[in-house]
Amino acid sequence: LLALRLSRFHKDRSDIVKYAINYGKGLQLVNIIKDSRADYLENRCYIPIELFQANQCLVESFYNTRSSTDESCLNIYRQLVEMAEAYLLDARRFIRYIPRHHLRLRFSCILPMVLADSTLSQFKRRIGPFIKENRTFKISKRSVRYAMFKSLWLSLTI
Repeated sequence: LLALRLSRFHKDRSDIVKYAINYGKGLQLVNIIKDSRADYLENRCYIPIELFQANQCLVESFYNTRSSTDESCLNIYRQLVEMAEAYLLDARRFIRYIPRHHLRLRFSCILPMVLADSTLSQFKRRIGPFIKENRTFKISKRSVRYAMFKSLWLSLTI
């Protein structure tokens, strides 16, 4: 809805809506990545079956802590992270359409993006332990506080 409202003030309306949709997809994909192991333990899998097929990896192997460190299984996570990062680039493009004088609105859109970026960055560094622990991936409270300050700064500057 915000994208539609913003599009009234800009010529390239379809871009704004596309960026907003991709922003939502990026946030959702980050949640899928970070919760994937815990979801599987509850008999849920939101990772597209096409990724498993393209990487010749069985779903059961992917979630088995012994075989999930195989290159084909790790490649699935890498591809998911790349997709999420691409979507989050569109999030930045979308946020640039929000007028600077709407500071609270900008902050409320930037904070989830910064948290998602932080989650992906830490996930890439700790993918091995994440797979072995077989649970939800979380960022620290300190990272959340840092993300809040960074979001405020970005709200004022981008």
